[in-house]
Amino acid sequence: MAGSLAGACGPAFEKGPTGGTGATNGSGGAGGADAPCQPGTTAACYTGPADTQDVGLCKAGVKVCDADGVGYGACQGEVPPAEENCEQASDEDCDGSPNDGCPCEPGSEMECYSGPRGTAGVGSCVAGTQVCKNTGDEYGPCAGEVLPEAEDCSGTIDKDCSGFACAQPLWNKIAGDVSGQSGSAAGIDAAGNVYAMGSFAGTIDAGGGPLISAGQSDVFVVKYDAAGNHLWSKRFGNASNQVFGDMVVDANGNVAVAVMSFGAGGHSLVKLDGSGATIFSKPIGDAMDGAEAKVALDSSGSVAIATSFSGCFDSTCNIESAGKSDGYVARYSASGSLEWATAIGGAGDDYAGGVAFDASGNLIVVGSFEGTINLGNSAPTALTSHGSADMFVAKFDAAGAHAWSRNFGGAMADGIYSSGGSPVAVGATGNAIVVGSFLGTFSFEGQQMTPQGGVDILLFEITSGGVPSWAKPFGGSGYDGATGLALDADGDLVVSATSSGAIDFGGGVLPSAGGNDLVLAKLKADGSHVWSRRFGNAEAQYSGGVATGPSREIVVVAGSPGALDFGLGPLVSAGDSDALIAKFAP
Repeated sequence: MAGSLAGACGPAFEKGPTGGTGATNGSGGAGGADAPCQPGTTAACYTGPADTQDVGLCKAGVKVCDADGVGYGACQGEVPPAEENCEQASDEDCDGSPNDGCPCEPGSEMECYSGPRGTAGVGSCVAGTQVCKNTGDEYGPCAGEVLPEAEDCSGTIDKDCSGFACAQPLWNKIAGDVSGQSGSAAGIDAAGNVYAMGSFAGTIDAGGGPLISAGQSDVFVVKYDAAGNHLWSKRFGNASNQVFGDMVVDANGNVAVAVMSFGAGGHSLVKLDGSGATIFSKPIGDAMDGAEAKVALDSSGSVAIATSFSGCFDSTCNIESAGKSDGYVARYSASGSLEWATAIGGAGDDYAGGVAFDASGNLIVVGSFEGTINLGNSAPTALTSHGSADMFVAKFDAAGAHAWSRNFGGAMADGIYSSGGSPVAVGATGNAIVVGSFLGTFSFEGQQMTPQGGVDILLFEITSGGVPSWAKPFGGSGYDGATGLALDADGDLVVSATSSGAIDFGGGVLPSAGGNDLVLAKLKADGSHVWSRRFGNAEAQYSGGVATGPSREIVVVAGSPGALDFGLGPLVSAGDSDALIAKFAP
């Protein structure tokens, strides 16, 4: 089965308006009507000339979508150009020249700074000096100032003057007891609140008091504010063994949770609102013990789930596997009504390993298969694996109709699988970014993919029309497997992974600290390196999913025995493994 495979920074952190899932990002002028929007979501707005935004004191504001969803309210918090204040050193008219046109004493000096408000004296940015001209009618140019520039993430200098260097740790937490605990999925809403999901045996306290497992292992979900203060936490489980699963969060803080179960009760799908109250909870058929369960949320609140099964999926056997194991994909309304469901598979072992919505409500489904599968139910749409198993990517429309499907792989077992968060994310253009695993050499649209040894990571993009765009392999001599994938507001990619040996994401080799380590990498939209970090100790770390927020902040979850240091001091496990969460600057 697919599970056999597993075991340049943006301008500034938290600078400018926010926009989460379902929000419109970018500047909006005063004129023209807004398109319909998701109530409560935010968008950037600026009514000044476009070339003055983020120059001097000028900055964009934020507008909030009205409760009726018809359009956005007034722009709040923007600073447009104003007349120069000759008693200040700032650039009020936002032309890049402070104090221009101000009378002065010939030869006198004045501090000046034309960069965005709040960046002078931060990081590498410093104010300059301007000298009054002999005519006494104005100051000369600002000399010696250092303005923000694109971050160079190969170093530790804060060149964009955000107050944070690339990948700087902001806060982290650990929770657990002598039993085993681990984090599996992460999320961030439009307000910057942070969510984590994981499994635990025994007792875990994520900040709101102890949660006690009902049986062998249960699932927890916890919500923190942007600063890491606990807001609420919940437990899901019964006397059977619940482990991992998946979680996704929308802009409004709604949470969809897939709880995987070994034994009685099967998998469950739960949707919560931002306060942690249950919107709906329902069993998800007879999924295989331990089969991955992945979820997705769209801007309308609809939920999709992908998992795997064999035999009959439900008691009436309306959905039955075509051979050994098949993938299962279903879409539910915002209130939990089943809209459609389908099996994906043929005579071999086939698995659905991930699902994501695009902006139009279409579904991108990824996974692995053996032999031949036919997702479109006609001979021309059949896919045939190149060897033991191939990875597949398929698109279904909002009604569940097959749009296209593609497969990639070689003679050995290749698949799309993540033991933590989602292995697929869809960008604003509808293109899908996918992360999979491969064991042997194969050709990806003419590009030769050769593993460095063991299982390696394959990151690739496929367009909204199903055309492969680019692919990049990452790996070393040991096992390397992605555990999560996220896109930030700039379209940059963040990958979390587990690695047992040295690995290079393009910024230099990251050596192993001992056993499996947690690896976090940020890449540009074409897969080129921005930064990469590795965290581990002599024991084995269990990497989980990753999420990005409205200010491009990054949250990752994991599990670790012993002591693990994200850069803020060691977090020491209380037993076999504890659950960890860490937040980083972009």
